[in-house]
Amino acid sequence: MSRQIDLVDTSVFAALIRVPGRDQRHDEVREEFERRITDGVSFILPVSTIIETGNMIANGSGDRRGAAKRLLAALELAREQSPPWIIRDVAWDDVFLNGFIGGDSTGTVLLEHLTAGSLGTGDVAILVERDMIENGLANAQVRVWSFDNQLAAYGGR
Repeated sequence: MSRQIDLVDTSVFAALIRVPGRDQRHDEVREEFERRITDGVSFILPVSTIIETGNMIANGSGDRRGAAKRLLAALELAREQSPPWIIRDVAWDDVFLNGFIGGDSTGTVLLEHLTAGSLGTGDVAILVERDMIENGLANAQVRVWSFDNQLAAYGGR
């Protein structure tokens, strides 16, 4: 039986922690999150998701302090003995950068994604991280949980 790991994209994480203006799907995400936990799915918060979410809070309107507190509380959960998610160390070394600049498994280089507006740097970084995890783990299915249709087209679920 294969292990299921979901990398949580910003579109999902922002809804989950109720970032103002990005939380319209909070109830749906919370329910799906609980279902996936029950099903034994493990979660990873990619660094790009954390950075993008923080930027949404800092540049947004509404209750930024409340959203910032929820972001920090979510990060603190990664320190627990049995967290809902982990944060992995990702080295921006030659292997990562080659995959990143090359567009990783998308088949299109980063320059073309950025020029066409098809994927941003955060999305490509998530895909590189996903593929690195999947290549390093036997019997694991690694997905990206995203509401972004362009990112989902490259392996989001």
